[in-house]
Amino acid sequence: MIAGGEAHDLKGYDALMEESAPDPKVLLADRGYDADFVRAVVEVRGGVPIIPTKKNRRVQIEIDRAIYALRNQIERCFNRLKNGKRRFGPTFCGWS
Repeated sequence: MIAGGEAHDLKGYDALMEESAPDPKVLLADRGYDADFVRAVVEVRGGVPIIPTKKNRRVQIEIDRAIYALRNQIERCFNRLKNGKRRFGPTFCGWS
């Protein structure tokens, strides 16, 4: 799920987790998702939250940096798709 540019990341979280898709094994997210309830829901569903903690969190939680680095590859993929849409027109990738 992709939220609008000005929308906070957590606004779409509940709708995403209510989908009938399989439970996530790993939630790879940015600091915008650093909330205790997000971590708890993922853990209850059998997943591992890989979310860097916000700078103002009192207790910093360590994450696996090697796994978190994969998030960058995913972001680059979406960036290529967005740039391709501009370069090849609105019907590129089926977007209108």
